[in-house]
Amino acid sequence: MSHHDIVNRLPYRLRNRFDSLSAYVKTIIDEEERTKAARFKLNRDRVQLIQLVVFIYCLDDFLREGTNAARGAVQGLSRIGLDGFSVGSNEFSGDNENVTRGETLANHLKAVVSKMELFASLPEGLGITQLTRTLIKEIKNA
Repeated sequence: MSHHDIVNRLPYRLRNRFDSLSAYVKTIIDEEERTKAARFKLNRDRVQLIQLVVFIYCLDDFLREGTNAARGAVQGLSRIGLDGFSVGSNEFSGDNENVTRGETLANHLKAVVSKMELFASLPEGLGITQLTRTLIKEIKNA
């Protein structure tokens, strides 16, 4: 599946997030190429790979933060005697499927991408700029 196919299959809001992150990542790459003179220049496929990896890395964080927020809300409500809350027809209580959905999706995503060498070597907790620079180095040294 091509980069274009992957991006086009994203839901609208995620595609917008991908586009924003991609523009920021491209700015970081351009700056790295300028400051490192002409020692390296990434081709379009490599740039798109870095953009996709950064997006997946950020999506993982987003999904896990969603679960943490839902758990926090459920715990806070339980302290005042409420069992949970609803969003539309979705009930959030205890550690039910709705509360853990983000973490479940992040775990499935991680299981798929961790098979790729580039993902396996990435430390957790990097900001976007440092992540992009790390990916540039990894690709350059490959």
